[in-house]
Amino acid sequence: MCQTKARFVQGTVASSAGCLFGTVAVGRLLGLTKLNNLMLSQRCTSGGFAMLVCNIIGAPIPLMFLFNLASGLFGGCFGQVLLDKMGYPVDRSNGQRICRGIAMGAASHATGTASLIAAGEQDTAAIASVSIVVCGVLQTCAVSIPPLRRALFQLAGSA
Repeated sequence: MCQTKARFVQGTVASSAGCLFGTVAVGRLLGLTKLNNLMLSQRCTSGGFAMLVCNIIGAPIPLMFLFNLASGLFGGCFGQVLLDKMGYPVDRSNGQRICRGIAMGAASHATGTASLIAAGEQDTAAIASVSIVVCGVLQTCAVSIPPLRRALFQLAGSA
């Protein structure tokens, strides 16, 4: 049981940091503006947490919801297939359920979780639903810490 908790914590911390800072880094490589990068950084968390973070970082909330919604729909429609192809197939082992659950919860929020339930992966969906909340809390905490917020802004680039 302790190993399961450790896997969950490691996965959600990595997922939160990767989504928040990784999205901004890729956006910068693609030449997006600082504001767009900051707004896109909230694609991997639920709407309520994304609104809170957008208020903290000064990103436009209505536009952020479009990317947040697109991320959820894409993950809900294609997430399970992508996870299967990446080597994380449906499996009854705790490790596979944790990986799939964290990935679906963090990247595709409630839509991805609902798609897991529809596919009969109730245990994985339970992990995904917890992952949604934990990733949202972690991202909100990260941008609330001034040095991390400055690092995010610096990574996002110039306006």
